[in-house]
Amino acid sequence: MFCSKCGRDIPDGSAFCNHCGFRVLPDISQLVPTNDGPIGILGVACFFLPVLGLVLYVLWRDRAPMKARGAGKAAIWGVAAHFVIILLGILFALGVPLYLSGVQKTRSNQAQTAITALRQAYDQHYENNGPAAELGIEEAVQASDLDPETLNNWSFQVFGDPPEAYVATSTAAFPDGAGKQVWYGVWEGQFHGYGIDAYDYPFTEETETGWEWEEDPQAPIPGDQAQGI
Repeated sequence: MFCSKCGRDIPDGSAFCNHCGFRVLPDISQLVPTNDGPIGILGVACFFLPVLGLVLYVLWRDRAPMKARGAGKAAIWGVAAHFVIILLGILFALGVPLYLSGVQKTRSNQAQTAITALRQAYDQHYENNGPAAELGIEEAVQASDLDPETLNNWSFQVFGDPPEAYVATSTAAFPDGAGKQVWYGVWEGQFHGYGIDAYDYPFTEETETGWEWEEDPQAPIPGDQAQGI
C-alpha cells in the first residue's frame, strides 16, 4: 500500500506512514469480505441501522453478492419496521383522545337520560296540576324512577319554576370523579357540558339572594330560585 500524502510504499495495514508520519486512511477495499456467504449477526445491525445495511450493500455487491443481498434485505426490513412503528405511534396518539372522548360521551348519556326523565316528570306534573303548582326536586326524582346507579353517580338541580334549566353534577362515586356537569337549557332545547362540548353551565356561585351568573349572551338568566338534590 502507499501513503496518501507522500506516495511512498508502506507495509500493508500500517496506521502511519513510516516515512512522513502521516496517519494513513484505511483502504476501503479492506472492508469488502474476501469470502462470500450469509451475513450473520451483522444483519441485526443492518436491521436496526438501515443506513449501515445500504452502505454495506454498495460496498459488497460486486465482490460478495450474498453478503450484499443479506445487508440489503436487512436494511429494507428495518425501514419497513421503522415505518410500522411510526404509523402505530401516530394511530395511538390520535386514537387515545378519540377513545376517551367516546367513553365520556357514553358516561354522559346516563345524565342526559336522567335529565330527560326529570323533564318529563315536571311536564306531566304541570299538565296535571296547572302551571302554578310547584314540584320539589325530590318528588321529581321519585316520579322519574331513576335507577340506583344513576342516583349514586349524579346529583340534580332544577332552575326556575317552571324549570328553565336542568343540571346533573357527578358525585365522588362517578368513574371520572366529582364535579362533572351535564346540563339542559329549556330555552334552546340542547344538552351541554361533560362528554358533549366545552360549554359550561353559566353560574359561578350561590349567594344569599340566589345564584350569581356569568354574563353570556347565549344563556338567558333563569330565575333566582334553584332546587337541588
